[in-house]
This record gives sequence, structure tokens and C-alpha cells, in this order.
Amino acid sequence: MTRLLMDEVNLRILKEICSGTGLFINLSYLSRKLKKHRNTIKVRVNELLESKIINPPIFPFFRQYKAHPLLIIILADLPPTEDVLEWMRKDKHIFAAFKIRQGSFNTLLIQFQKDILNYQLWREHLVTSGRIPPRDIRTPSEAHFYSNQLIVKYEPSEGIKVLKQHVERGEKVILNGIQLTEMHVDILESVLKGEGIGINETVLARTLEMHKKTIRRRIDMMLKEKTILEPVCRFHSFIVPPGCVLQITKVEIRKNKKDVLRFLKNDPHIPMAFHICEGRFNYLLFEVFYQTEDRVEWSSHLRERFIGAIGLTETIVLMEKNTYHIDQQKVSLGAINDSIKALKHKKDDYFSVIEPDYLLFDE
Repeated sequence: MTRLLMDEVNLRILKEICSGTGLFINLSYLSRKLKKHRNTIKVRVNELLESKIINPPIFPFFRQYKAHPLLIIILADLPPTEDVLEWMRKDKHIFAAFKIRQGSFNTLLIQFQKDILNYQLWREHLVTSGRIPPRDIRTPSEAHFYSNQLIVKYEPSEGIKVLKQHVERGEKVILNGIQLTEMHVDILESVLKGEGIGINETVLARTLEMHKKTIRRRIDMMLKEKTILEPVCRFHSFIVPPGCVLQITKVEIRKNKKDVLRFLKNDPHIPMAFHICEGRFNYLLFEVFYQTEDRVEWSSHLRERFIGAIGLTETIVLMEKNTYHIDQQKVSLGAINDSIKALKHKKDDYFSVIEPDYLLFDE
């Protein structure tokens, strides 16, 4: 645990700002930047928020990738009951969930864990606690493990560039019933990058019962150490805009690795990428497309550009409309709450305080 997260004041501030307390979209700033009337900007911003194209602003808890160094993608066979859906919405390890149809699996889960031990304890508890059916009446899940310390690209807002390309070509782009105009795109570009996000320190000071200068100084320290990132809005489904296509692709890059990676890092269709080691695969790509046919054309273009460099690939295609919407901040807030509990026990690691089978699943 970093020293900043061993301080009660920092943790209290962190919990509030990662929940969005005191943050707002600065309409006056956007009005000046885009040279549009403030009321016009307000109408467009409200459309984007009310239609759930974007979420209200938060400080991203970037340190959570170190608190949870293990990224796990799970293919599961789960009954779509309200109890199971409620568990997915509440479980502090599950970041995202999608309906799929791949072999015997109907659900894809993306979750974060501290290590394999904690994952296995978590996994066993699901059955013994009755949260999921036993193995004899369903297909056992299939888990794939990756390191969050091997992220080679992290740009969650890249999807707006994909949408912008379509709008600039004069194509009709409709998200959750809203047809995007150039003004919508300009606003999205700003708030998804963290421009035009304001902090009401008075609200934070009143909520936390702290002095404004204390709050500002602590936030600046956390930004400097990259415990948090600058405040931003995110798409409602994190990296994928509403109604769009998300691909999770394992790829084998055989040669010209530097050139291929340079291309992928600059490509707006790739918001996130990881270095992995899984059989012949050495990279994991999260790919975003506005429509299904775009992904086929993009994949062909990649192979033509780097002839012989791209080997085996394995892709799971997910539709944003098939997302089980889960609070994006749940995993981050779970990690912060664990740090608060650890501090109360005067331990660096809360997992050493209480027996795992009690600790991991207390709610």
C-alpha cells in the first residue's frame, strides 16, 4: 500500500472524489472553448448525460490497477436470474459483464483480483454460498489471467475518435436515440479527455468537514503520484460507446513488433492493450467499432499493412447493447474501502487481518 493510502484523510478524500462528489461539467468553460451559447451547451450536455451516453465526472482511481494487479476474463454459464444479476452488480471484484453465446457459455465477466489465491477463494465461495449453481448442473467457467502491470495502452476515451470519423464523413451516428452532431462530438471530446470538468471544493469541504486547502493539497499529491488521474467523464460502458461493438482479441505478433505496436497505440480503435503470454498469443487488444462491418475491414487492413507480422488471432465479439450495466466505480471503491479497513486494523494488507473466507466476501 502506498504511503498516501495509509493516511485516513487521503482515503476519505479519495472515496468522495472517486464517487464524483463535488465534480461537475463546467458549462461556461465549454461555451468559451466551443464558441457556443452556454444554454446551447447545457442542452447538449444534458442529452448526453440523460441518454446515458456518458456518466457524470469522477477522478479515476488509477492506483486500483496495482491494488488489483490481476485482470481476469471469465467465460461462464450462469442462469440469468435476478439473484445472479444482483450479485454481479454488487460484487466488488466484477468490473463488467456481457451476455454472449459462445459454446456453452452465456456470460463474459471482466474482473480484478489481488492474486490467484484470492480469485480461487472467491470462486469457491460462490458455490458454497449458493450465489451460483454447482458445477454438476452447468458448464464450469473458463478463466484467463492477465497482468495489469503489463498495460501497453490505456486510453479509455479513444472511442470518441472512431465516432468522430463517421460524423465527419457525413454518416448518421445514433447513440441511445441521440443523433450525434458535430457539437455533441466536440463536447464528448472535451469531457472524455478531462477538459471542462470543474471541482466544487466548497461541496467537498462541507461533505468531508475539512478545509479547502487541505483537500486541494491532498488531491495534488495524489495526482502527482498517479494514485488518481485528472477528473474525466467516461462512456456509460467505460471504453465502448452505446450501441457499438467491442472486440477482445488475443493476437500473435510474429515480427516487426515495434512497428505494429506503434500503429496500435496510435489507432483509435484500440483503447486498451496488454502484453500477455498465453500460448502463441503475446498481446491482448480491446477493440472498439461503431458497426460490425468496420471490424472486418480494420482487421484486413492491419494484416495488409504488416504482411506476415500478424499470426494467430482469437476474438470474442461483444455488443454494448448486451452489457449488464455495472457501476464503473464499484471496483475502485471496493479497493479504497479495503484500504480504509486495513488502516483501521493498522495493517498494510487487510487480507492478513482476517481469515480469507470471511474477509473476501464480507459485505
